[in-house]
Amino acid sequence: MTENHKGSTSAVACGFALALAVISFGIAAFLLVHLQSAHAAAVTSHETLMDYRTAMTRSALSRPVLPENVPLTVCNQGAQPAELLGVVSSFRDPGTSAMRTFNSSSFGNHSWQLPPHSRQTLRLEQDGATVWDGSTVFFALELRRDGKDSLQTGDASRVSDGCAAVIPG
Repeated sequence: MTENHKGSTSAVACGFALALAVISFGIAAFLLVHLQSAHAAAVTSHETLMDYRTAMTRSALSRPVLPENVPLTVCNQGAQPAELLGVVSSFRDPGTSAMRTFNSSSFGNHSWQLPPHSRQTLRLEQDGATVWDGSTVFFALELRRDGKDSLQTGDASRVSDGCAAVIPG
């Protein structure tokens, strides 16, 4: 090979390498711009999502999460009498809005008699003082009917026709 031919091949190779480097640099710059753009969009999307979640959380917490107190009215829809052997009720203290719990077993062996097809709002008085006014948010009732014991639970959001608890017929 001649010296000229070697020099021109070397110059072509050098020019080709330079062109390839310029194209590679251009592609890298193009990808970098698009990557930065995509990153900025992702950050904006993430911030928008975080703002949305924050707004939804604040909205949920700005209203009461738990239902308000309701009177614990028990409706015996059956043709047989029922006996409430025990009552546990969680309710909001009207003065502080703190949750309190009433447990009838803490006040001796107390029970409520429920005649057939009756409705009774529960409360407990002892020695002339109201121990529990019947308020409830959540409750559990220990029932006896036809010699069989059972447990019924519920909450204030399920009041139907004024009955927080229904003993079916």
